[in-house]
Amino acid sequence: MRHLIFAAFATLALGSIATAAEPLNDLSGRQMTVVDQQGERTIIRFESEGLVRVTTAAGDATGRWKIADRELCFEFEGQEPDCWPWDGTMPEGTAVPAYNGNGPFVLVTLEPKRDAEP
Repeated sequence: MRHLIFAAFATLALGSIATAAEPLNDLSGRQMTVVDQQGERTIIRFESEGLVRVTTAAGDATGRWKIADRELCFEFEGQEPDCWPWDGTMPEGTAVPAYNGNGPFVLVTLEPKRDAEP
């Protein structure tokens, strides 16, 4: 499970690849979809107050996230914090290839922000 979570988070070092109109420094309410080379999907949900939920085929995990000092960091119980470069530029709705140097290439999509339901 730990390997799958870190493989998903490895994809978040995307800032230097993508461009956006303005930096995205609050991911609350946002979701990213990660697809590996075997087609397996990981869903990363960024909730308010720094809570993150990760869903993989192997199971679910809940932890903490924050953006500080141009890094997106994740913390899960019993694990060291895991931080990735983040400049806040990532296009919505476009699959972006990513590689962290420790695993295979994956595709990451920042899902378009959805308005709150009435």
